[in-house]
Amino acid sequence: MQAESLTTAQWWLVTLATSALLLAAVHFTFRNGKATLLSLIAPAAGAVAVLGASGLRGHGEVEALVMFSASMLAVALLVLALKPELPRMKAAARAGETYEAPKWKTGLYGVLTVAFAVTVAFVLL
Repeated sequence: MQAESLTTAQWWLVTLATSALLLAAVHFTFRNGKATLLSLIAPAAGAVAVLGASGLRGHGEVEALVMFSASMLAVALLVLALKPELPRMKAAARAGETYEAPKWKTGLYGVLTVAFAVTVAFVLL
């Protein structure tokens, strides 16, 4: 496991950094205080899910922190990847219409995000 090169305390710092990166990505993408506050739910829900699942599977604390960090970083990158679609969404909302990003774009972003998270987790674990 490559993740053993860092101590548990260092992995906690990485986890906090990736959570902060997600909050920053949401804040600078949406430029909305309410969205930033709502984005606090993602790290909390992710922590509960990862720690619960790793506890059931017998993973250690470091493995859980690696999985959590990889997932938060992947979601932050997904939010930043969707940033170019926001002006179109805002323009459609002002016109009273709904805008949906093309399915191929959202599918591609989703696949790349999952592939990134899985790759990072496997490289580190």
